[in-house]
Amino acid sequence: MSDSAQSSLIPTLARVASVALAAALVLSTGFLLSEGGLAAAVPGLLATVMALVLVYGVFTDQLFEPRVQVAFFVGVGAWAGYNYLALDGGAIDLLLLGLATLVVAQQARKL
Repeated sequence: MSDSAQSSLIPTLARVASVALAAALVLSTGFLLSEGGLAAAVPGLLATVMALVLVYGVFTDQLFEPRVQVAFFVGVGAWAGYNYLALDGGAIDLLLLGLATLVVAQQARKL
């Protein structure tokens, strides 16, 4: 495979994967919402927001821009915080919350 074909294939695969992830999250969150109500769907809603930020970043080639990273990692922090507080999460949720806080603090200085 030539370099130009490979360089155009990777962004296309990233776009397809991000849209597929967002679509799967929207469908599963809709199912959770209809079956378990809003309380059961909160983690799915937060994950859907993160996936939509990811789709935006991939399609606009701004995935590494500070404002996109801040939006994404605010979602990661909210998701991890909710899991830790409401769903009796463990060390991984605290680790993700700490990582998200550090990334948001670092990227927010660049805004």
